[in-house]
Amino acid sequence: MTLYSEGSIESSFTGFWIGFVYHISDSLALKPAFMINVGKKDHDDNDNTLDYEETYNAFGAALGVFYYLNPANDLSLYMGPEVKMIFDSSKVDGDKKGATQSTSILVRVGAQYMLSKQFGFFADFGLGLKLVKNEDLQDNDTDTYTTFATEKAFVGAVFYF
Repeated sequence: MTLYSEGSIESSFTGFWIGFVYHISDSLALKPAFMINVGKKDHDDNDNTLDYEETYNAFGAALGVFYYLNPANDLSLYMGPEVKMIFDSSKVDGDKKGATQSTSILVRVGAQYMLSKQFGFFADFGLGLKLVKNEDLQDNDTDTYTTFATEKAFVGAVFYF
């Protein structure tokens, strides 16, 4: 099980991701992960009145396929492709403000150090393409762009059952 968070350039949320690693063999593993984030922000101009209320939600899913080098050692390097999709939207006083849809196609590289057969730590990062569609519904404007992106480095604990 891995737990980590991510913030992104095209959105102002930090989502909490949860996932797991399923080993098909000692050297090959699948890693699905999911994210949900729902919240509300009250904005005022410091005169003790609420100017507006912004609500937002975000949902994400990711799937990685990783090849582990030296899986029998305590320290094992891994790498492989990962696809990640994030959808988020926001409303101001109940009216839809905007929505962002991003898809990342990455190569993730990392290392895992096992303290025992069931418990260890990992760290990894990703490089790849990010395809983004950003809709501003208040201004009736849509931006679409593709960029080369680096993903934040993730650090976490792994538990094998």
